[in-house]
Amino acid sequence: MRFAGKLLLTAILAFVFHPADGHALKCKALPSSEVKYEKYDGIILAQVEDIVQTAEYRQVGLKVLKSYKGIDDRTVTIYEDVDWGPSNVGEENLYFLLQTDRGWENPRCSPTDRADYAGEELEFLSDKELPLQPVPAPITETADVTRHVQQAAVEPEIGKQSTRLSLRWWHLTGFAGLLILLGLGLRRSRRV
Repeated sequence: MRFAGKLLLTAILAFVFHPADGHALKCKALPSSEVKYEKYDGIILAQVEDIVQTAEYRQVGLKVLKSYKGIDDRTVTIYEDVDWGPSNVGEENLYFLLQTDRGWENPRCSPTDRADYAGEELEFLSDKELPLQPVPAPITETADVTRHVQQAAVEPEIGKQSTRLSLRWWHLTGFAGLLILLGLGLRRSRRV
């Protein structure tokens, strides 16, 4: 019984702690600043304002400080991979972005880097700076209503995220309970 119990416990632990979608990330280094400039649809220097993380992606709100290609808005929302995204709130980064069906995306293996490490790239981009849109007019009552409508459209996704997290929590709690019961059963079988 001891051997069977240990074998069962090992199988359960291997199942619970096995990374289902683990994989190595191999990125090719892009040869030059010119190639990077041609490859990406949007290139900006931006400060990270906020990050909303879901199970599938990170939604990153950026304040655009300078634009070098494809973007003229003063604020932009981008998407990053949950496991790879380099953004941290408060940091200034040089972003190399692709335009996708979802919007602007900071893809895996993008040469996005912190601004203080991107001196060579910023030097290359210095003569390519684009003007940003003018600062918007003060908020009016109509703008407030529009903002609330847009926020309401985002709230259902937040509900889905909390449901997924709740399900994960219950799964982990259930496995922990199963392990405790299995441990008590093994302990009891040793005494008998």
